[in-house]
Amino acid sequence: TLSGPGLPTPASLEEMSIWNCPNLEAIPSLDNLTSLTELDISSCDGLTSIPSGLASCTALTRLHVNGCHNLISLSDHNLSSLQSLSYLCISKCGKLQYLPKGLHSLSRLEKLSLGPFYEELDSFPDFQVPSNELRLYGWPKLKSLPQQIQHSASLTMLEIWKFDGLEAL
Repeated sequence: TLSGPGLPTPASLEEMSIWNCPNLEAIPSLDNLTSLTELDISSCDGLTSIPSGLASCTALTRLHVNGCHNLISLSDHNLSSLQSLSYLCISKCGKLQYLPKGLHSLSRLEKLSLGPFYEELDSFPDFQVPSNELRLYGWPKLKSLPQQIQHSASLTMLEIWKFDGLEAL
C-alpha cells in the first residue's frame, strides 16, 4: 500500500507513474490531485482497482493503465468529469470485464487503446468510440470486432491486434 506519513501527495503534483510494483495492493485516493495531468499505472499485479478520487483529477490529459492482471473493474469510476482527457489506454488487464462509465462524453479524447481483457468474455465490454484513433487488442475467444466501431463518424485510424478468433471483418 502506498500510504503513511512518508508519502505526501501535494496538490501541485502533475505526473504520477507507478510501474513494476507487483505486490502493491492499493494506491491512496487521488481526491486532492487537481493538477495531475498524467497518470500511468503499469505492471502492478496486486491492484484489483484503480484509486478512488479519479473524478477529481479534472486536469488529467493522459490515463494509462497497463499490465494490471488482477484489476477486476473500472465500472465504479465515471470518467465524464475528465473533460481534458485526450489519451486513454486500458490494456492487458486479464480479469477486467467492465470499462468505466462516461467514455462517450469525453469530447477531447483523441486516442483510445483497449484490451485484451478477461479471456472468457465473448465480446468486448460495452463502450462508445469518442476518439479519432482507436487501438483494439483482442483475445482468442473473440470472433468479431466490437459493434461500436461501425457507428463512429469521427474515427480516422483503427488498429486491431491479436484477434486470433476473428472470422470476418
